[in-house]
Amino acid sequence: MDTDRTYVFKLRKGVRWHPKPPVNGRELTADDVKYTYERFLSIKGNPNRSMLGHVEKIEALDRATVRFTLREPFGWFLDYLANTVMWIVPREASSSSAISSGPRRASGPDRGLAHSLRGGSPIADLTLYAGHIPGEALNSSGVDDPKLTDMIRWQRRTLEVAKRREIVFDIQRYLAEQVYYHYDPSVLTVAVWEPYVKNFAPNLGHDYGGRLMAAWLDR
Repeated sequence: MDTDRTYVFKLRKGVRWHPKPPVNGRELTADDVKYTYERFLSIKGNPNRSMLGHVEKIEALDRATVRFTLREPFGWFLDYLANTVMWIVPREASSSSAISSGPRRASGPDRGLAHSLRGGSPIADLTLYAGHIPGEALNSSGVDDPKLTDMIRWQRRTLEVAKRREIVFDIQRYLAEQVYYHYDPSVLTVAVWEPYVKNFAPNLGHDYGGRLMAAWLDR
């Protein structure tokens, strides 16, 4: 990190896409990284765009060096780059291709088109920002609270983790008072069901619909 708004990454050399068309085993380069994140920011209607919404510019300085310039400090930036939805994709591959790198080869398009990064999960920020900032696609309750908006943006600009955590706690306490969303509990443990309900127990989960996806009635 050069400043609190500029991040320079050096790619590990020798990482190659799988030896299949259209990439044919070529090396993963900075151009792939630049293409991936510019595409992420430009796709119309992308509900996750806010993950990298602070990015102002992406530059491929050479084949193995990428520079990200942000509009303002963003404490979650590295966490989002390492998130499991942030796959790097080659420019020449279509969305229906199944191309990746590493020891595993994708056998079909549903296995992904990607170079995997280490995992990260900035779930606190994603839930707060996407669900409560005016204009966000996932703000299903139409929340428009100037005080809350300032608090959420403040925690995003806070680089020190401990301070950011305290701001998030303050936001959660504030949200508990406002009740913009209401969540009903879904109990995990089900002790008894009718004998004609088959294949229900193996599908216990956090939502009732998920438990019934593979169940059937034998009657």
